[in-house]
Amino acid sequence: MPNDFDILFEDDSDDDSSVSQNNVICAMCGAEILGNPDACDSCGEPLREILSDYHKQCMWQCGQYLVVRFGTIFPDVCLKTNQPTNGDKHKQTFYWMSFPSVLMQIVISLIPLMFCRISQYLSFVVFLLAFFLVVYVQKSTELKIGISSKLFREMKWKKWLCRLAVLIAFVVIIIVPSLMGIQDSFELFLSLVLFVPLSTWAYLHFASRFLLKQSLVEPYIWIKGVHPDFLAELPAWSRNKSASGRIKLR
Repeated sequence: MPNDFDILFEDDSDDDSSVSQNNVICAMCGAEILGNPDACDSCGEPLREILSDYHKQCMWQCGQYLVVRFGTIFPDVCLKTNQPTNGDKHKQTFYWMSFPSVLMQIVISLIPLMFCRISQYLSFVVFLLAFFLVVYVQKSTELKIGISSKLFREMKWKKWLCRLAVLIAFVVIIIVPSLMGIQDSFELFLSLVLFVPLSTWAYLHFASRFLLKQSLVEPYIWIKGVHPDFLAELPAWSRNKSASGRIKLR
């Protein structure tokens, strides 16, 4: 079982809602119901989608992890709170690379060294081309995960903050060398090595993981931070399910 990404969800203890996170409000009659029942005790209104046989064939629980297949369609239930989501789902992208792609990434990262003594502009262009080539060869898969309205709003503004941070990083590496009088192309290349990969990694690492922390072994994804009541309804993970051996690198 993967154990490299064991960071839990962010603390939501500052929520000032008067309703307990473990309670449910019926949209039909307004009654507050303890726990996470499937239907309202007062009017019988369904409170959340019951996991179907389809979900139990594509989703498993393995300790604190939710294990899902690529392409799994999630129910309309928030994985963190186990509350109904009214159809709100967050599209989350999972990235990974095969071992040959990792070797290619290492080789490509050395290419700008061949040009840094020739022209600082040429080294900058080659660096960007090498970076985008690495991004192109990586693999990814998308899942639409159920989330509550509150978490959906938090996710949107955090993504914008992360994008702003990446933009600032790119502006810094362009302006600061000029302000500091850096003329040597090798010094400029070193600044690119420090700022561009760091800011790009930060965006890819955090922008896609505001809600869930995951590890990946193709064709399954391990997700940590899921509500225990949601996991309790799923069958246990069987270790004899095969995987190809490709692991997620970021």
